[in-house]
Amino acid sequence: MNKYLKHIGLITLLITGSLSIINSQLSINNTWNLEKCINYATKNNLDFKTSQLNLTQIEIQKKQTKYALLPSLSGGASHGYNWGQKIDPFTNQFATDRVRSNSLYLSSNVTLFSGLRNYYLKKKTNSDYLVQKYNNEIQKRNLKIEVTALFLQALLNQKTIAIANKKLNYSVKQKNRIQILIFQEHKTKYDLYEIESQLAMDSLVLVKAKNEYKISVLQLKQYLSLKKETTFEIDTVFNQKEVSNSYFKVDYENLIETNLQKEQQKINTYNLKIAKSGLYPTLSLSASLGSGYSGNNKELVGQEYLPKPFDIQLQNNFYQTVTLNLSIPIFNGYQTRTQINSAKIEIKKAQIQQEKISLDLENKIEKLKIEIDNLSTQIQSTKIALFSTQKAFEVATLKYESGTINFYQYSESRNKLFEIQSEYLQVQFRYSFKVRILECYSN
Repeated sequence: MNKYLKHIGLITLLITGSLSIINSQLSINNTWNLEKCINYATKNNLDFKTSQLNLTQIEIQKKQTKYALLPSLSGGASHGYNWGQKIDPFTNQFATDRVRSNSLYLSSNVTLFSGLRNYYLKKKTNSDYLVQKYNNEIQKRNLKIEVTALFLQALLNQKTIAIANKKLNYSVKQKNRIQILIFQEHKTKYDLYEIESQLAMDSLVLVKAKNEYKISVLQLKQYLSLKKETTFEIDTVFNQKEVSNSYFKVDYENLIETNLQKEQQKINTYNLKIAKSGLYPTLSLSASLGSGYSGNNKELVGQEYLPKPFDIQLQNNFYQTVTLNLSIPIFNGYQTRTQINSAKIEIKKAQIQQEKISLDLENKIEKLKIEIDNLSTQIQSTKIALFSTQKAFEVATLKYESGTINFYQYSESRNKLFEIQSEYLQVQFRYSFKVRILECYSN
């Protein structure tokens, strides 16, 4: 009997251990750090997916403009009957009876010269593709920044919960102490009411912190395109990045925005050349070949007229044509000149816009560097203040417990400590956020 109990106990232990491992693995899989959030967002964010489809669409248009330089080719066939008087195209005679007719043809057309319009259209589409590609890269970078901001806010709220819990535990500890002192008749119920009031306020702060955490997680899940019921746990392990000199080196000439503006300027230049192509003649070449059959095309066979055989008619009616077409623009209501002048204005506007974007971007990055420097200084100052406040609170705790100071003086010291702790935490997260933004522009 004892042997069976030992086996049962061993099996139970193995099952419990297996379940524990499975639960820990599930917990790890549901834990999200910043890198995991960013990678998931770049693959699943709905707005970014739409942007990727726009790039694919322009790539299709890019191929189409390349094929537009090639000759067109089309073919066709017809089969029909005619009743009533009609001139037969193959016999040039009137047909009054029902006549069957067939035709086969193959035709091609190519533009030899149109002021290089199709060539510039092809170049313009290449730049359109690059502009959309750079816009996608900017959107991806902004997506990383937004996810970082939401993740850090959620993590900050999570850390705030820990501070609020610690603050609440202090109040619970003091309440228990007051209750003991009341029992020993060293304190009155008035002292208990004071601490209970503080305890209620601390509980409210904790509830508020938990609600803010839930909201921040919900916002982050929405940005990641996760369903609200998806299990989501923030990874509490967060390494604060330190700034090195490389973070401050930003190559303004090769920033995405700079390359985008260069391609946009190319588009405006191609638009001007396309508009100017309307001043030139258009020369095109067309060619076709075909044949046909008519039931009215007859020959004497024996003592009656019968339609010539189908293959004989196709051979006899075979034709070929080659045509050169020249179109010279003379006057079109000043439309071409208007398009040229408008294109010139767009080039000037783009130059101004490019200069403005460059200045704004440079100011933004330089301001970011200054903010990082200031936050680094604030971290050191706040760290020193936190240490001093922590020591002052420890002294205030001893004085309060010995009755040297009253509850309000103790509460003031305690609240000041948690305010400094919260401020120190916020400065650290602001610093990390700014560093990661600068990193996005440096890479």
